[in-house]
Amino acid sequence: MSPEKWRFNMADTQLLLSLGKVVHFAKDQTVFMQDDPGDSMYIVLKGIFGVYINSFSSFPLRVAGIQQGSFFGEMSVIDGWPRSATIIAEEDGAALAVDSGNFGLLLDKAPDMANSIFNTLISRVQSTADAVRQAGGTTTELPPHLMEAQFQNAKSSLAFMVMLAEQIRDMNTLLTGPADDEPPPEPQSEPAEDVITLLPEGYVSFNIDEQDDTRSMLHVQSFNCPYCSGEIKSPVPIFSALKQKSSALDGRIVYDNFDILRYTNIVCPRCYFTDTYQEFGKPKPSNSRSYERGDQFKNKENFTGYINPGFHTLDETIKSYYLNIACLTATTGDPLRFARAWIRLYWLYCDYGRRELASQAAYRAFHFFNRYREKSSNNIPGKDLIRLNATLGELAAALGDSEKAMAFYKENTTMKGLNDDEFVKLSQKRLSKIKRM
Repeated sequence: MSPEKWRFNMADTQLLLSLGKVVHFAKDQTVFMQDDPGDSMYIVLKGIFGVYINSFSSFPLRVAGIQQGSFFGEMSVIDGWPRSATIIAEEDGAALAVDSGNFGLLLDKAPDMANSIFNTLISRVQSTADAVRQAGGTTTELPPHLMEAQFQNAKSSLAFMVMLAEQIRDMNTLLTGPADDEPPPEPQSEPAEDVITLLPEGYVSFNIDEQDDTRSMLHVQSFNCPYCSGEIKSPVPIFSALKQKSSALDGRIVYDNFDILRYTNIVCPRCYFTDTYQEFGKPKPSNSRSYERGDQFKNKENFTGYINPGFHTLDETIKSYYLNIACLTATTGDPLRFARAWIRLYWLYCDYGRRELASQAAYRAFHFFNRYREKSSNNIPGKDLIRLNATLGELAAALGDSEKAMAFYKENTTMKGLNDDEFVKLSQKRLSKIKRM
């Protein structure tokens, strides 16, 4: 997402002000989240706005910065699809919001802006096509008449843009793979059990409350629970304030002076439904019934959420992951989401020396990651497949299965055209180390 910079003059500014409204953003404020619905595009008037996309481990990674004269959010206005990235103000700034109702007027009255948007879409089609080919897929070349299109009016401009947007979305489907072909389980008329047992057998409370003040790294965001429709205010990380300290071959990202694992989940205090901040506000499956106060997700541990919203203890965090897994079991069959929940438990148990529980979580994470790989390997882009293989290799090694670990590392070292990838090089080192043992 790296749009062209539009060098507008005073006349352009007056035109834009007649078509939209100026919105001011404070530093670290989220403009919108990836997968949110959207009907406005934004033209940056002041400040820098960071572009974040969900990484393989689903934590947001910064991929670009958008400055004055550039724009973002145009794809959702053109084709009506959800937002493809998260946008965060990285300093105090302002942007002009142009809604879909005035988008046609913008194209008609500002042809330079129309050309900038068009050229951005062309560039995105080409870069996405390159990614598809790099992943081993095939895609058609961009038709020459689109490359050389001359727009007569806003209607023709928008028609061409919709065609380009559709091509981008189609190719992104090749990269991300089709939706899970297993439908969610049929809702039950009555809960299978009165309560859910969250914590595994042998779990001993950590009683670790020591934690640096994290309030400066969090901001409160409002959510509507997709199951009971109650409003929830929950702290989520300020991603533009986080500084990455290190990353691991199994996909973990560690931030300096902040444990993001403690602030991943949102718990509804009414019905106890729990999910990650990326997924929480999404609509529930169409065949799921509504839940009242705790009638489905009530648990034996009486966990209803965090006692202090700005300070999540380790035991609260672990309960939230198990409750998230219980909710996923009741609502979805997506193996990747199960895998991400289990591997986060694995990381936490490793951090605090609970080896037996870490092994249990690693086993579950390996199972679900491998299941996802078997179902979707033909549609996983090359770089993501490398990271998935690396994660499976690390989990297999942690479980003492060096033969499986070597198979995943070896596959990474034979990926065509990706020899310079960091995870390929690290896989080669792991493979050599295991062979020497």
